[in-house]
Amino acid sequence: MKRNLMVLGSLLTVFLMNSNAWASPWTLPEGHVFLTMDYDFQFATKEFLPDGTLQNYPLNGEFYSNTLRTQARYGFSDRFELGAEFQFKIVSFQADPIIVSIPNDTVDLPTARRSITDFTATEVGAGDVWLTSRYNLFRGAVLLTNETRLKLPTGYKEPQGTFDSDTGEVADDVTLGDGLASLEDSLLFGTFIRPIRTFARAEAGFRWRFGGPAPQVIGAAKAGTFVTDSILVYGGASAAISIGEGDALGTSFISTDPDLQPEDVEIGTNTIPVEIPFDQDWVQVEAGVLFVVNADAEVHVDYNQIVWGNNIALTHGVTIGVALRIPTMDEEE
Repeated sequence: MKRNLMVLGSLLTVFLMNSNAWASPWTLPEGHVFLTMDYDFQFATKEFLPDGTLQNYPLNGEFYSNTLRTQARYGFSDRFELGAEFQFKIVSFQADPIIVSIPNDTVDLPTARRSITDFTATEVGAGDVWLTSRYNLFRGAVLLTNETRLKLPTGYKEPQGTFDSDTGEVADDVTLGDGLASLEDSLLFGTFIRPIRTFARAEAGFRWRFGGPAPQVIGAAKAGTFVTDSILVYGGASAAISIGEGDALGTSFISTDPDLQPEDVEIGTNTIPVEIPFDQDWVQVEAGVLFVVNADAEVHVDYNQIVWGNNIALTHGVTIGVALRIPTMDEEE
């Protein structure tokens, strides 16, 4: 017998959308699979220092990140589902090189090259893996769902200080993630106001980061409305705030004038050494459009930006994604 699955089509399709920054309080019906695939591009020329100061990257620095993300969700019952997310990333930081010291005597080419410090670097490979479980606690005018998420690094190069403590040479500028496992648990709230075809959802939770950083309080809020039967516009904000103080990641430097040209930068003269913490705080805003193709497919495009933070880049991001519902055997009969 064919089941009525209109809950996954039309207006409610949007509630199954799940991007990296948002959790959905709606759980999948039993036996159903939902796939999400998206591409995310981020760009930054400014950074928030550990004390919250916002300034340009020194040496005309620019940060780029490209992420391909695939997520699968499966409903074991109408109230319980599991999911997994995999990432492939290309992360790059480009900056002008500087000459740390100019030899007084004639030197060979290798020695001359060692006098030049270049912070440009690129990393390519698998990012973090996320495992997710959701259990719906209450269904009514407002939905309440518990979500647990486990993040596992995949063996990429772990972040460290910009300079090696032993050699003083550049050791790290970009990585594919923080290299740490984390566990978070959140309560998800959601509602849909049918007369005005508007949804709202919110998240509040706690994230334990293992291996050095302080834990974080996390939260998000999002709302959207259908402007036609198949087009929905939405916006929202999300945040993560560290509780306490974690360990230091390593040593870097802060430029007293980040707009200096490379030939004017002198390490130790117009730079200040600083211990970089593992901890990061941030607030991000987002706005986008979702297109419902049919009851089994939707496409979304959104813009996101970090607007406040500590020890994090001020990124501008664009995400393009598609979500697909996989029909069940009962539906195909």
